[in-house]
This record gives sequence, structure tokens and C-alpha cells, in this order.
Amino acid sequence: MNTFRGRDHEPSLRFLLILMGIVSVIAVASAACGILDSGPPGEPPPAEPEVRVVAAMPVDIAGWDPHSHRCHATDSVLANVFDPLIWRSADHELEPALATAWWQESEHTWRLELREGVLWHDGEMFGPDDVIYSLQRLAGIGEYEMTARYPHFRGVAEVTQTDAMEIEIRTHVPDPLLPQRLSQPGAAILPAHRLARAEDLEEAERTFAADPVGTGPYRVLAWHPDERIRLGFFSDHWRGAAAITDLTFMVIPEVQGRIDTLLQREADLALYLRFADWTRIGESPGHRVVRQIGPQVVALHLSTRSRTETADVRVREAIELAIDEQYLIDEILLGTGTPTRTTITPPTPGSPPELYNTHVYHPERARAILESIPLDEPRLTLLVPQERYPAIDALADAIVEMLASVGLSVYQDVKPMPEYREIITDDNGPEMYLSLEAGCSVNALTSFELWAADERYQPSSQIVDETFTRVLRRATSEQSSEIRARDIRALAELTARFRPVIPLAHLLVSYGIDTELEWTPRPDGLLWMWPAVRAPN
Repeated sequence: MNTFRGRDHEPSLRFLLILMGIVSVIAVASAACGILDSGPPGEPPPAEPEVRVVAAMPVDIAGWDPHSHRCHATDSVLANVFDPLIWRSADHELEPALATAWWQESEHTWRLELREGVLWHDGEMFGPDDVIYSLQRLAGIGEYEMTARYPHFRGVAEVTQTDAMEIEIRTHVPDPLLPQRLSQPGAAILPAHRLARAEDLEEAERTFAADPVGTGPYRVLAWHPDERIRLGFFSDHWRGAAAITDLTFMVIPEVQGRIDTLLQREADLALYLRFADWTRIGESPGHRVVRQIGPQVVALHLSTRSRTETADVRVREAIELAIDEQYLIDEILLGTGTPTRTTITPPTPGSPPELYNTHVYHPERARAILESIPLDEPRLTLLVPQERYPAIDALADAIVEMLASVGLSVYQDVKPMPEYREIITDDNGPEMYLSLEAGCSVNALTSFELWAADERYQPSSQIVDETFTRVLRRATSEQSSEIRARDIRALAELTARFRPVIPLAHLLVSYGIDTELEWTPRPDGLLWMWPAVRAPN
């Protein structure tokens, strides 16, 4: 403890103000630059961990707020820190998590029984207040603004406590899919005692970002943006303590760097490998390669706002016809993908087979369509996230060349990820941007809800069509799974016709894994490490 050894009287008011200013600057800088290595407030530093695992991943997380983004890489890590009400197993079965039971009491009412004895990482007790706050925030009820997850929860009208550990959720229209929505990683429950009870909600959210607290099997020890994330096991987790006590995610954008780190045994797990490296890793002593269909689709988003050239559906059709998806897969992704015209991909229930493993490359037709349209501004902008996804820069270059070959001049604008996120959500966003779309393994309808606008939510890419709106409304409230499956097929066909997004490739995900690490990748791509086991060093 530092002791002030100045003159024998109280510090001056000027000195105190200066000191407070320094502390404030340090706090703001810490929130902006990440989380320094430390344990929870008031606790001694964690003991030396017994079992460590390091995972090399290509991208960093978007932040520690599971509600404020739709980034699959962020969900993959945050699933270890925050719990949802309902858990989805690797086999897509719904299982109890923070809710131990749920039932539909009427068409508009669901009830959930909450788990008792759950602790937050700071030692506070989990309860109904946390659930009410989190669901109201997700649904944008009352004082809460829309979050990135709002499209999936806008049907929630009211959340109330009905018993000591029971809540009731009322919806505007019947919602038989509410349990599936609640099982999304982005529907994780946040601590009301850290957020909802604060006098200044914005300040509370900033403070929480610098010191996140969840109920998950791991607590946050450190975050150095674009470098690494360090998590420590939470010994009081309601599932029981994880076998891996220290979990580090290293951010290594270059695939060769991830492979080298794995082969040098500086990492136990490496994500997103190249087809050409599978044999090399598989033949390396102490390593194995796991390949499986992943949850993500490389996609080109097209703005449908009236001020843009891409608002014309004919322009969007020409763009799709000009892009040779098979070339992108064979030459740039090195075979680690399947062409698709839908983001509803296998094994998601309702995936339309007629739109999968197919594409509509026809540059001559694209050129003819564009020649028939008088474009005011023939130069479009393609926004690309800097070093965010594997081969993203090479994909962007190839797309620009393909569009140029049919008469569309495209300016490629590469931005760091924070700026990229701000631009794509701005009203003056670009005509096109590249991204990875989650393959909607939770339920197929979550994809279509992103294209449906309402009085509060106006996405840059949307489908304004009475048939689409009617079918979506029916599908999301339909109790019959058979009718819902038929509606999903119809929605997929309408989306392929209106083209708010051009799916390019459904990615095959491959993992390099140290043979001492006993861990099975999940089909949804979550880096869920609670079941993982590794022989001690």
C-alpha cells in the first residue's frame, strides 16, 4: 500500500482534484484498451492454474456485451462467460440452463422456472431481476434502446415476476419459437445489480465493459484487444468447475501464424485452417485435424435503401450473376466451402435443398441487365473489414474484378473492425459490404427476421414485400411445425429473389487440435470449453 508522506496536514483541494482526474483518465483508458490481468474486485489474485489451454483464433471479439452485436466469433468466446436461460446441446436439443423448466401457458404467455443457487462471478446471487432486465433490454422495452438482437425479440411485450424464482413472458403475437430464441448465445443473461440498478445506465455499461461479470463456467481475467483473451475457471459454477482452469484465446489473423503456433505446441487448438495444411498438421506427431460443416456463410450484403444504386433489384440480380462463387471457393478458399444461394444451410432444420450447392453465375446476362439500366452513379462502394476473416482481402479483390468485367466500377473501402461496425449500421452506409453470416443453427427464421423492417428497426438490407411480411408473420406464430417448414421454404425462395444478401460460400470449418486436448467441436461453432479435458503438463 502506498502512503503519502508529505507535509503534516490534509492534502489540498487542488491536489485531490488532480488525483481524481488522473484516476478518471486511467479508468477510461482501461475501458478503451481492454481489461488488465486481475481477479474479481476484493479477491486475491488467482492461484497458479493447474491445467491450461490456448486456442489460436483469426479474429478478436467485438466486446463483452452479448446483446450488442451479431458476431459469431464473439458468441463463440462469450458462451463461456455468460449463460442463457436455455441451453442448446451439440445435437440441437434444448436443455435447462438458468431456467430449469419452461412451458407455454397460453398463446401469448410463457412461464420459466429459474435455477436457484446460481452465483455471479462477483459473488452476488442470480435471480428474477437479472432475467427481467436482460429480456427487456433485448426487446427494447421501456427505457432500453434497441440492441443488435432486437429483431429476434421485438415480439416480447412484457416480462414480470410471478413467484420467487419464476417469470412470465407475454408476447404481442403467439411465439412458439421463444424457447429457441432464448437459447441463442446472444440472449445471455446479464447482471441487473451491475447495470439495471445504476443511476446512469450508459456509464454502467461502460464500467461493465471494463469489468464484465457473468454466471458462466469462466470469468474474465484479461483482455488485450487484437492480442489475447484470458479466462479463468469459475469454481462455483452451477454445472461444476471446468477441468480446464486457465483458458487463453490468442488472436492471430494469419492462418500460417496459427498453424505455426499449433505445431510449435504454443497453442492446443487452431481455428480456420486451409485445405492445403490438413495433411501437414495431421501427419505432425501429437496433432489431429477435425473437419466439419460450419455455421457460417461468406456473404455480400447489398443495401436496399432508396438512395443507393443497389436499391434496384435488377442491379442486385446483376451483381449475383456476375460473381463466380465456385471460383472463389476453388481458388481462394481452397475448397473449404460449398456454393449456396441461402444462408439457411444444413444441418439447420428447414434448409431448402434446391438453393444449396448451387449458384447462378452468368456474366453475359449480368452485363445485359446493367446495360438496360441507366445508373446515376456507376461506381459502387464495397466495405471490407480489415484482416477480420480468412482470405477476406483476396475474396474482395476477386469480387471487384468480376463486377468490373460486367461494367460495374467498385471502390474497395477497407476499415478496421470497430469503424467497419459503425459504418454498416449507419444510415449512410455503403452499397455493399462483406461479412460472415451465422448459419442460423438455432432456427431458420432468425435469418429472415433480419430482413423485416418495422417502425423502429430499419436495416440497410431489407425486404419490403407484402407476401414476405405475411409469410414471416405466420411462420413465427405458427404452432404446426409442418406448416412452419413449408413457410421457411417459401421465405428462402423470396429472399433469393429479392437478394438483400448474396450468399457466396458455406464454409467448411477445420480445427487443428493437440492430441492431449480432449475436446469435440460443436456444429454451431461455439468454442464451448466446459467439457474439455487435457492431461496436466
